[in-house]
Amino acid sequence: MTGKLFVDREIRCLHCRRHFGIREYQKIELPRQRELIPYLLDASIFEFECPYCREEYTVLKYQEEFIIDNPEKKYRIYYSDNEYDNGIKLMQVSHGLGITSEEKDFVLEVRSLDEEGYRIRFEPNYGSAVEKMVIFEAGLNDVAVELLKSYMELEYDFDKEFDHLVFIDDQDRVFVGVQDGRPVFAVEFDEEEYKAILEAFAEECECIQYEVDTYEIKKIMKKRLEELEEDEN
Repeated sequence: MTGKLFVDREIRCLHCRRHFGIREYQKIELPRQRELIPYLLDASIFEFECPYCREEYTVLKYQEEFIIDNPEKKYRIYYSDNEYDNGIKLMQVSHGLGITSEEKDFVLEVRSLDEEGYRIRFEPNYGSAVEKMVIFEAGLNDVAVELLKSYMELEYDFDKEFDHLVFIDDQDRVFVGVQDGRPVFAVEFDEEEYKAILEAFAEECECIQYEVDTYEIKKIMKKRLEELEEDEN
């Protein structure tokens, strides 16, 4: 498990066959490296250009582990594009299964952070990992945000089709509807609805750790809405 912020290494251009050096980030520490956030948001922190022939490369898909850590806001996000590896880590830290001698220190470190009150997330999707960072940097609870998304998807009548909602905190806080990787609409983030969900689902918002399963989140919200409808009838 990485403790380094970056490694400097040499790669060979597949186009011109010449070698050049790159800096590959393995961990971002916030707020100390806050200037890197824009490069995280557009993933350009993982993009490189051959200085000889200008061929472009990305090392994002080869990231076995990338960490976003903020000790002040007490959260840590582990990203890996290896879904199997992510699943193994989740089993190790949540159930103590399949721990080797090499991974024991990692599990102990994660559990120690958990006891300190850290929000710890394992993400196999880079977009989701970055969105978690945005949510935590905004001082919000990511479980409540996902519950709010589910509520909106179940109850709102959107004019346009979309695959999922993404939280954005730029000049204004909004949810952006994304379809096929492209933004198709934006809707204002409702602070009052967020606070109501945070209160109504206080246990879920505090107890869910390591992985926020959006499928399970939608099931929780759907069940609550059905219960409210039954009570009204």
